[in-house]
Amino acid sequence: MKNEAADYISDKHLYHEHYIRAALEGAFSQTYQPLEIIISDDCSEDETFNIIQRQARLYRGNHQIRTYRNPCNLGLARHLNHILKKAKGELILFAAGDDISYPDRTAKTYEAWLSSGKKTLAIFTQARVIDHYGRRHGLFIPEVTSKMLTAEWMIKHYPVAHGFGLAISRQLIELFGPLPEDISREDVVIPIRAAILEPLLYLEKPLVYYRRHSQNLSKVPGVDIVGKNELFNYIKRHSKGHIAICRSWIRDLTVAERLFPTKREKFEILRRYAREKLHYVVIEDRLLEATPIQRFKILVGEYLCKTNRKKLLEWVLIFHIPTLYLSYKKYRRCGLVKYLGLRLK
Repeated sequence: MKNEAADYISDKHLYHEHYIRAALEGAFSQTYQPLEIIISDDCSEDETFNIIQRQARLYRGNHQIRTYRNPCNLGLARHLNHILKKAKGELILFAAGDDISYPDRTAKTYEAWLSSGKKTLAIFTQARVIDHYGRRHGLFIPEVTSKMLTAEWMIKHYPVAHGFGLAISRQLIELFGPLPEDISREDVVIPIRAAILEPLLYLEKPLVYYRRHSQNLSKVPGVDIVGKNELFNYIKRHSKGHIAICRSWIRDLTVAERLFPTKREKFEILRRYAREKLHYVVIEDRLLEATPIQRFKILVGEYLCKTNRKKLLEWVLIFHIPTLYLSYKKYRRCGLVKYLGLRLK
């Protein structure tokens, strides 16, 4: 049996050349063997692919190394679909070009998958944060409870499974097909695809070093985003992608209902949650483009339609008191004691 560790680069930022060697060393050092390791470069403009080729030539071991470079930049979803077509094994592990997998990551993940009777469609692992220089910090994922591994919780809130520690069964690809090309985050679609049918499996032990730096695709308001203009630019940059993600959830639930008609009632409940989230992101997109008077009218209309009060308050803070919103998000992320300590310095 083979597994795949897919190393994918989704854009043209010029920073992967600084991290790619460590990422490759993590993939090559996997204790489970033999692996099919697919290394795919999405037309980067720096030295990334040259480093990939050099490290692949130097490798001496039992893993099968396959390297590819796209002639033009495909973007995240198209690139990932391209890689998944090449992967042959039953269990597929994802790894980014700026993160580092522990040597026993594949072995531990495969062992957990076997323990589930190969029924689990997606597994994800805890990660330890490192910075640009490789210095170790705390754990990435807060406490995970069983309800957070369900599709209902993830649609209502946010998937706790992140791409850096994700592994999926090939069956998931066969059931749902390729990812929609207009999505901005694969790890907001794939975990929910899996959880629609079976709860996700979480490995509490860190098996990945997640590198936090200025060019991370995922940002945290209040931590990575600290100013009003930066916040608005972030929302604008991801707004259309969030709409595409919600529409993808709804399509996936329709596919699941067709494949498993006996679970129609469950899928319809989940579809209702997904439609509600789609409504929220569409309204947020409208608020982003509106004038202050138009925003007031939109918010009043949502209030009269009895939109979730917590969501209304969030919009008021984001679009009218953004500094207070960012402070609140920082408090929620860092904890009250740590937050007050930062403010007093």
